[in-house]
Amino acid sequence: MRRVLLTAKAFILDNLRSRFTIFWIVIFPVVIFLLFLLIFGNMSTFSYHVYVLGTNASTIVRELNALNIPSSVGRVNLNQEPGILVIVNNSQIEVNYSTGLKLQAAGIYSYVKCLKLNKTPPISIGGKFSTGKYIATGMLGIIALTNGVFGIVGVASGYYRDGLTIRLASSPLSNIEWVLSYVIYELVITALSTLALLIFSAILGILPSLSPILILALLLGTIMFAGIGEFIFGLTPKDRIFIGESIATVLIFPLMFLSNSFYATSNFPIVVSTALQYMPVSAVNSIIRFSVFGGPFPTISLLEVVIIATIFILLGSKSMRLREV
Repeated sequence: MRRVLLTAKAFILDNLRSRFTIFWIVIFPVVIFLLFLLIFGNMSTFSYHVYVLGTNASTIVRELNALNIPSSVGRVNLNQEPGILVIVNNSQIEVNYSTGLKLQAAGIYSYVKCLKLNKTPPISIGGKFSTGKYIATGMLGIIALTNGVFGIVGVASGYYRDGLTIRLASSPLSNIEWVLSYVIYELVITALSTLALLIFSAILGILPSLSPILILALLLGTIMFAGIGEFIFGLTPKDRIFIGESIATVLIFPLMFLSNSFYATSNFPIVVSTALQYMPVSAVNSIIRFSVFGGPFPTISLLEVVIIATIFILLGSKSMRLREV
């Protein structure tokens, strides 16, 4: 383990001396975040009304109104009027919502569930929803993607071209130690990128709330995408190392934009929405947004990330070889 940490430290210190690396881990996520914040700036906040029916409806409405969430007892046709309809039947809670209010509905569900269980709600919700905070949480998934895939392929390819990999191959460092060193390097780089984004979000007043679940999602997401990066690099012919970098670049952008990072997938037709919801970046974002906005726990998304991470870390460990024959 000592050799792993020393190698990872060398990777970190070496890359932090590079202006390109600093741009990629600090400037790039902030610029992308700001760009999409400007694009969707006219949608930064919007109001909605909550209608409640069933058990203790009056009490729930009173609590929601105390949070400045316009609420009333009654039913609404969600196809004609934007809003959220909560139906409580003893311990059962059903939440229906208009198009575009999926995250708000998740927050309302979480809050009402806590009221029913006499627990302190884990999140703070209000009558207006911040698109900025939605995009900020989506950027965390993008950070795990870009650092994991392109970070591994780009850095490993550069070290191979510079001859550093050959020098490492002559050391006592084992293959698995070499692979783990890259994973630890990516985790540290992701932490630095996340810190930069959170500082910028705090300056704008849209800082997502931090929690152990958010950190776990970033950890698993980075490991998953690092495994994919290792697999790509491992299969790349070393006499044509540029192929791996090209594949990583081409892969990143579809995964980035075909996800829920910048817009809610619920706004698309059901087939498209379902496909986008379970893209790897979307799965990471769903876990992160649960920690920020609340709602039902995304069990399927968590299982997806764990399974993909396990598969590609194993494949990457087998395909990446420090000592090429």
